[in-house]
Amino acid sequence: SSLIDSNGNFKGKFKIKNSSEGVALVNSSGKQAVIMKYDVNVGDKWSYTKKNGKVGNYKVVKKSTTDDYDYGYLKIKTVQVERTSNEPGITKVLYIGNHKFGLVGIELYLEDGNVIKYSII
Repeated sequence: SSLIDSNGNFKGKFKIKNSSEGVALVNSSGKQAVIMKYDVNVGDKWSYTKKNGKVGNYKVVKKSTTDDYDYGYLKIKTVQVERTSNEPGITKVLYIGNHKFGLVGIELYLEDGNVIKYSII
């Protein structure tokens, strides 16, 4: 509830750093948490410990070999990385990225079974 406004909209701020190797979230002190790596294989795992001591566990769940993801009017290859969630109400987060365009989508899986999908164009 602390991330949702009275209209039900997400009200958070975050910084993202794209590079040729992947995507990282940047916290207020400048520390980077890698959420997406492009040169990975399905099953690869890594973790990140937040300032509050909570650990985010990341796992590659899909890596396209064909252009199968709709991105605007294009179809592109993607890497999909799942993170177990520590946030109340969210069971997992799926980050979807592409080596040319960076982070192209985020899916939030909620405890009630709903999925919130964000496209980033």
